[in-house]
This record gives sequence, structure tokens and C-alpha cells, in this order.
Amino acid sequence: YQFTSLGLVAFIGLLVGFEIPLVMRINERYTTSLKDNAAWIFGLDYVGSFVGAIVWILWLLPNYPLTEISFVVAGANFLVAMATLAYFSAKGNVRRPVIGAICLALTAGGLIYGYSNNRAWNLSMEQKFYEDNIIHSQTSTFQHIVLTEDARLGNVQLWLNGKKQFSSLDEGIYHDLLVHPAMSLAESHAQVLILGGGDGFALREVLKYKDLEGVTLVDLDPAVVELAKTNPVMRRLNGNAFDDARIKVVTDPAVEVDGFLTNPVYMQTGEFDSNGVPELEKITDVRVMHLDASNFLSSLSGRRFDVIIIDFPDPGSAALVKLYSKQMFQRIRSCLAPNGLLSIQATSPYHAKDAYLTIGNTMRAAGLGAIPYHDNVPSFGEWGWYLGYRGNKQRAEKLEEEIQAQESYPVETGYANPDVFRAARVFGNGWLTGERDGVNTLTDPVLLNLYLNYAWRID
Repeated sequence: YQFTSLGLVAFIGLLVGFEIPLVMRINERYTTSLKDNAAWIFGLDYVGSFVGAIVWILWLLPNYPLTEISFVVAGANFLVAMATLAYFSAKGNVRRPVIGAICLALTAGGLIYGYSNNRAWNLSMEQKFYEDNIIHSQTSTFQHIVLTEDARLGNVQLWLNGKKQFSSLDEGIYHDLLVHPAMSLAESHAQVLILGGGDGFALREVLKYKDLEGVTLVDLDPAVVELAKTNPVMRRLNGNAFDDARIKVVTDPAVEVDGFLTNPVYMQTGEFDSNGVPELEKITDVRVMHLDASNFLSSLSGRRFDVIIIDFPDPGSAALVKLYSKQMFQRIRSCLAPNGLLSIQATSPYHAKDAYLTIGNTMRAAGLGAIPYHDNVPSFGEWGWYLGYRGNKQRAEKLEEEIQAQESYPVETGYANPDVFRAARVFGNGWLTGERDGVNTLTDPVLLNLYLNYAWRID
């Protein structure tokens, strides 16, 4: 496969390399000056490349699979070839126009056949990358989204850009430990902020608490939230968490955050009115915003949240690693209520030890306390989180007392409880001591190097 793919790329590159010299040679007949010839050819080539990139990013990639894009682009080239043949044939510069016409006809037939079958081919080729059946596949402006299902085991998995985001068999372990330690220990749940979590699972757990006044979820990609809101499988898994949320794309958060309208979430009280209709009690308002989390936090002037749940993807790219920077945690700290709590997923303390420790170091460098904890999530292995807080040594001591005294969670959970959380805080010898860990900043993103070059070497 490697020989075939590399050979194909090399062959296409060879043909592309012929393009400019060939067009310049043809244009010599019409332009006597080499300078004018080169200027026109290279100028139009650059303009065409720019227009093509804009069309690719804004129209093709968000709306069509790659195989279909291939035939669309090939069709555009075919139209150029057809116009070129017609133009030069009319000028009598084509020796065998019939052969050219036959070639165009065969090419047109191939393009039509390929375009008609490309989606089936795309699904067939993409399926080879996944063990379970693909039940949904799309490419958004930001990423490629795939949902797979093993009907025999009842296992549903979400993949973003080929990386597994959850397995329905054990996502409860992950989301219980992400949400409930912070929510159960927080003094207030009035205002909760979820950064990331477009699948709705963290929101599902947060909505179990009855004293909520408002929940804000900020996720960059509206396609993920739309999938979680409308796909029957996802709706079943996330408990219809987005049913009563008002979805809105915020383009100017500084103007719209405070004035954002929401729809309330209601729950049956168990009581009935005189007509036998169940009585409803308002739980909270939920609002979902699609914008960069860093921009959102920067727009919040003086607004504080009692609990902040952070469910970002692992820091595997330059765009993602900034979300774990000291500057980002400073913004998060400024938005956290004085006695508020935050929780953050922090990759694996075993498979990505230095990256995990660096996230904790960075939180502390930003003025946050960071309590590490971990547990085994079978689909991912040993996984880690941090419980964060504002305050001094007295705040840390009080929080520790509350953790040790906690007997139960105020809501029903599928996995986690206070004993599980206390056990999750116990690490083996050397687990919290790193060799390369540091502090991640925007100007020195050490976390990216640690994650890409030193993480996941042990399976």
C-alpha cells in the first residue's frame, strides 16, 4: 500500500510539475515577452490557488466527503480541458480533435460513474479503519466525525480525526470522575460552566443536580453538538441532555454573552394536577455557545462560575495545547468563584506521565490548587484528572477535610462515589515525579513536545 500510495503521489506531482512549463510554452505564441508570459502565468496560478483554497475550506470540506471532493475537483479540471480543446480546435491547432473528443467522452463517463458511487466507496474505504460498523460519518469545518457501533456488544464509540473520544461501555467511569467530585464538593451549583463536552455526557451528569440556576456549555464545533442533539443513538446515551438547550452561534461574545437567551430545562416533580397532567419543576437554564473557549473566557468581565468542568481533547496539536497553557488557566481562575471548584481531564498519568504532570504544574503556576486523581477507564487505560480550586493553604486544608468527611454524593451515579474518589487520589511510588515535566505557556508550549514525543510509548 505504501509503495502504491507514494508512487501515485509522485506521479501526480510529476504531472503538476509539467503544468506551468507546458502552459508557458503554449503561451509563447501569444506573448512575445518572457517577463509578461511568466507574470501572467504565475499570477493567475497564485490567484487560482487562493480561490481554490477558499472554496476548499468554506464549501467543499465542510459539506462533502473527500472522495466526492476528488470528483468535484476533477470535474472542474475536466471542464477546463474541454474548453481548452474546443478553443484550440476552433483555431486549427489540434491535429486529431476526434481523438481528443473521444478521450473527453471517456473521461466524462468515468467521472459520472465515480461521482455516482463515491459515497459507497468512501464508506467502504473508511470502514477499513474501524472494527465496528460506521453509523455516522461527516467532516465539519473543524474535524472529521465518525460514530461506530458494535450491535452485538451494544458498544458505541465516537471518533474525532481518527481518535477515540468515548466508548459507551465505560464512558460513565470517565464522566462520573470528571463531574461529580467537583459538583459534590462545591458550595454552590448556581452557575456551572462546561468547556468542551459537545457530546452532552458531562451535561447529562451536571443536570442531575437540582439547585442549578444556569449551565453554559462552550464547544467550538457545532457539528458535534448537532450530532449529540439529533442522532437517536447519541440522544439515548446522553439522556437527551440538549433537548431544552437553545443552540446559538456567537460571533461576538463580548456583546452577546450576557444577553444570551436560553430555554429552561424542566423535570417532572412526581405530582399531578387535577387533570392528571404531571407537574413540572424548572431545573435550570442551559445555553450552548460555539466559539473558541479562550475567546469566551476573555469576554467575561467579572462574571464568575461556581463550578467549571473542562473536557478538552488531549493536547496533541498546536491549536489544542494552548488550551492547557498558563495564560488559559489564569483566565479560568479569574472566572472561578472564590470558593468554586473546577475539574479537568488531563490525559494519562501512566501513558503520558510528563504531559499529565505538566498540566498540574501549569495550573499551580497560574495560581490554582491542583489535586491529582486517576482511575482505569478500560477503553483508554489509566486516566487522570485534576480537581482545581482558588485560595490559599487554609482553603486547601478545608477542602481536604470535606473530601475525607464526605459519605455520599447527593445524586445517583453509575460508578463514582466518595470512596472511589478518595482511592483515585492514591498514586504509586514515582507516579507524581517526572523527568521532563514543566510549565506550559503560549510562548513555550512544552506540553506539545511532551505529548507528541514522549506520550503513549507504553500500550
